[in-house]
Amino acid sequence: MVDFRYHLVSIVSVFLALALGIVIGTTALNGVLPGDLESRVSGLTADKRSLEGDLLVQEGRTAVDEAVLGQLAPELVTGRLAGQRVLLVSTPDAPSGAREQLVPLLQAAGATVTVTVQLRQVLTDPTRRDELSDPAGPGSGTPLQRIATGLASALVGRDGARSVAPDVAARTVTNLESAGLVDVGTTDGSVPTDGPPADLVVLLVADGAQDPDPDRQAQEQGAADTVSTLSAALDQAGSGTVVAGASPGGRGALEVVRGDDLLSASVSTVDGVDGPGGRLVTVLALQEQLCGKAGRYGSGGGTDGPVPEPCTP
Repeated sequence: MVDFRYHLVSIVSVFLALALGIVIGTTALNGVLPGDLESRVSGLTADKRSLEGDLLVQEGRTAVDEAVLGQLAPELVTGRLAGQRVLLVSTPDAPSGAREQLVPLLQAAGATVTVTVQLRQVLTDPTRRDELSDPAGPGSGTPLQRIATGLASALVGRDGARSVAPDVAARTVTNLESAGLVDVGTTDGSVPTDGPPADLVVLLVADGAQDPDPDRQAQEQGAADTVSTLSAALDQAGSGTVVAGASPGGRGALEVVRGDDLLSASVSTVDGVDGPGGRLVTVLALQEQLCGKAGRYGSGGGTDGPVPEPCTP
C-alpha cells in the first residue's frame, strides 16, 4: 500500500516541474517577446505618422480645391436662374452660415432671394406637436400639413401669382409668426407678401445624427417628418424645391426625403451645402428643377451622382 509520504513527494515533484517549466519558458522568451513588441510598436508609430502626413496633404489639397471652386462658382452659375425668385427656408439646426453664403451665389446666378424663413423648434420637435395650433386657417390634414400648405401658398407661386389672395397671404404669415412657429424676413426690408411670390425654394436642413439614443432619434425623425411635409407643400405650390444639408446619415431629413421615392421624384436633394461645391450643386439643382427634373446629388449613399446633368429650361 502506498503511504502518504509517496503521495506528498509526487505532488511536490509535479509543482517543481511546473515551476521549472515556467522558469525555463520565461528565460527562453525573455529576449524574444520584448523585442518583438518593441518592433511592432515602432512599426505602428511609423504607420501613424505616415497617415497623419497623408491626411495633412489631403486636407491641404481639399482647401485649395475649395478655394478655387469658391472663386469660380459665381462664373459657373451666371445666368442659370435669371429672373427667378427664390425662397430660403432653414430648420433650427441647419448648417451655420449656409444661408448667408448661398445668397450671393444665387444672386450671381441671376435670381432674387425674396424671403427667408427660419422654422422654430416647436415645428420640428415631435414632443411639442400638441402645441401646434391651426394659425394657417381651415383645411384638411393634420395641423402640420395645414401649416405647411398655408406657408407655401402665402410665399410661393407659379407664373408670378399665388394661389391665395394677397390679404390671405399676409394674414397667414402674420398668424404663423404670432404663434411662434416661424420667423419670416426679407433681404430688402420689404413686407414678405408684397410683390410676386417665390418661384423656387431651397430648404436647408440639419445633418443626420448617428446617435443611438432613442430620444435623439425620435427628435431627428420628428424634424425629418416636418421637412418632408413642408418640402412637399412648397414644391407643389412653386416651380421647384431643393432640400440641402451638410452631411447625410442616420434618419435625418435629407435621408428621409431621399428615401421617399414619391417625394424624391419631384424634390431634389443635395449634401455638402456647407462647402462651395455643395452650394454650387444646389444652384444647378434649382436649374434642373426648372427643367422639370429632380435628383439626389452629393457624396452620400444612394445619390444620382455629384452634379445634375446640364439642362436648359
